[in-house]
Amino acid sequence: MDDSKYLLEVLPLALVLSLAGLRNPDAPPGQSPESSQRMQFAARIARRIEAAESRETATAWLATANEELGGELPIKAIREGRFDDVEAAAERFVSGWAG
Repeated sequence: MDDSKYLLEVLPLALVLSLAGLRNPDAPPGQSPESSQRMQFAARIARRIEAAESRETATAWLATANEELGGELPIKAIREGRFDDVEAAAERFVSGWAG
């Protein structure tokens, strides 16, 4: 499944638009190389968490403040290009590391 379509199934529209750097819901996601990279990365992280836990858990993890990311939402950290930080936090989450 296409990353944009997958993310639209996992996340609220506003968060997907935010990842894509868009404000208009009629504009197609992934228009720039940077937004495409963010969308691909977010979809990979969501799929990883979904495979380990559930789709609902992936949704909650991406849209909830995360202590390992300085209290920021993983979605916001992805928008900021903090891919390594988000990936490390996601891997610790799925491996059961509780800090």
